[in-house]
Amino acid sequence: MGKLTFRIPHFCDVTESQRDFAWTAGVDRLPMEARGRFDGERLEFVLPQRDHGGVVLQFPWPVEPWGELALFTAPLLPDDNREYFLPLELARGKIGQLRNALTEWTLLGLEVPRDIIDAIDDAVALFSQSLVGGKATRAGAKFAAEALQTAVDASFRLCDVYAAGAIAVRREMGRRIPFFQAVDLGTAVPSARVTDLIAETFTTVSIDAGWRHTLLAEDRLDWDLPDSLVEWARVHRMPRTMGPLLRFDRYGLPEWLREVDDVDYIQRLAVDYLESVVREYRGRISMWEVAGPVNLPLGFAWDEEDAANFLARCVHKVRSLDPATPIVLSVRQPWGEDLFRLRSQFSGLVLANAFVRAGLGLAGIVLEIHLGYAPAGTLPRDMLDLSRQLDYWGMLGTPLYVRFCTPADTGPDLLATGPARPCSAPWTPVLQKAWTHHYLRMALTKPYVHGVFWSPFRDAEPHEFPHGGLIDISEQPKPAIEVLQELRAALL
Repeated sequence: MGKLTFRIPHFCDVTESQRDFAWTAGVDRLPMEARGRFDGERLEFVLPQRDHGGVVLQFPWPVEPWGELALFTAPLLPDDNREYFLPLELARGKIGQLRNALTEWTLLGLEVPRDIIDAIDDAVALFSQSLVGGKATRAGAKFAAEALQTAVDASFRLCDVYAAGAIAVRREMGRRIPFFQAVDLGTAVPSARVTDLIAETFTTVSIDAGWRHTLLAEDRLDWDLPDSLVEWARVHRMPRTMGPLLRFDRYGLPEWLREVDDVDYIQRLAVDYLESVVREYRGRISMWEVAGPVNLPLGFAWDEEDAANFLARCVHKVRSLDPATPIVLSVRQPWGEDLFRLRSQFSGLVLANAFVRAGLGLAGIVLEIHLGYAPAGTLPRDMLDLSRQLDYWGMLGTPLYVRFCTPADTGPDLLATGPARPCSAPWTPVLQKAWTHHYLRMALTKPYVHGVFWSPFRDAEPHEFPHGGLIDISEQPKPAIEVLQELRAALL
C-alpha cells in the first residue's frame, strides 16, 4: 500500500466541505477507494496498492469569480516520506494542463492572441515565485494561489478562442450546425407566453412520461399529461423526445412502489409499462430515452450486474416494438462522483461502454451534468476539464447528448424534490448565465455531441435540482435563456 500526503497549512483556510470533495484517482481520473484523513494541517490518503503509475488529487479550490472549482493536481508518486504542498500542486496541475492545451491547439492551427500567451507565462512566473517563496509558507501559498487564478483566467480565455474557431470550422460545413437544443416541458402545458419563449430558444422538446408520474397503480396508467404535451408539440411543430421512461432509484420509482422489494414483480411491471408507453406514442416520438440515469443507486435490493442485464432487456423490448426510432440511455455525474460518493460497483463510463458494446443498437448516451450541485450533481469545472471529459466519453464511439442545468440562487427552494443542493459558489442569475455560455459553446465544438437538454425549465413547478430552471418562480425568464436564444438564432 502507498501513502499520499498533502500539507495544508491553517492559513490556507480550507473548509470541511472542500475536504469532503477531495479524492484520489489514477490518470483516468476515476476515484480510487481511498478516503482522506485530515489531522489539522495534513490530508493523508492510504492507497489500495503501490504500483499506481501516478496518482492525481481532485480538490475544490476558490477561484474568482467562479467560487470553488474542482481542480486536479498533476500525477504524483505516492511516497511514505514525502509531503506535497497542496496549493502548489493544484497550480502545477492546472498550468500543465493549460500549456498542453495551448500546444495541442496551436499545432491544429489555432491562432492564439499574444495576451493569452503572456498570461500563461505570467502564471508560470508566479508558480516559480511560489517555489522560491518556500513550501508551506504564507508567501509560497500566496504566489501559488495567484498562479492558479492567473492560469484559470487564461484557460477560460483560451477555451473561448478555441470554441470560436472550432464553431467557425463547423459552420463552414453548413450554415447550421446539426445540433439540437431541447427543453424538458415539465408537468404543465406551456402558456402562450412560454410557448413563444420555447420557439425562440429550443429546436426540440422533451416529454417526461416516466413511470413515476404515469403508473398510478399496477393496473392504472394516466396518460393525460403526456397526451396533452405531445399534442401541444405536434400543433407547434416541435420534434419531441420522451423519457427517461424508467428510473430505478428511490426518487424515480412510482411512490406506491418504493416500499416493494420484490425484484421479479418490479421487472414485470417495468416491461409492461414500456410496452404500454411505446404502443401509445410510437410514430409521434423522435427519440426514446428508455432508462436513466443508469448509474444511480437502486431504490431496492438488486445486484448491479443483474440490473444492467435487465436494462439491456428493456432496450431490446423497446427496439422490438419500435424498430425505427432512436434509443438512448442516460448517465449522471460523468466525472465519476458516483464511485466516490456511492461506492457503486460500476462507474457510469463502464456501464455506458458495456451497453454500447453489447450491440443494443443505441443511438447515443445522455450525459447528465447538473453543475454546482451536491450530492447528486457535478462540482464546477473549467472549460478545459469539460473539453477533456467530453473527449474521454467521446472515445465510446457513439453520439453524446448533454442534459444540463446550473443554479441561479443558493437559497431554499420549496419545490425541489431531490437531495441535491447548490454548492461551491454564491450562485446568481449572472453566474448561471456565464456557466451556460461557456459549457454550451464548448459542447458545440464537439462533432460527436449531437444535442443538449435543459432540465428543469421552470422553477415554479416541482423539480429535482433547485433554482436550475430558465424561468424563475415568478415566471420571469432568467438571463441564461439569452445564451440559448443566441445560439439558436445564429447556429442551429
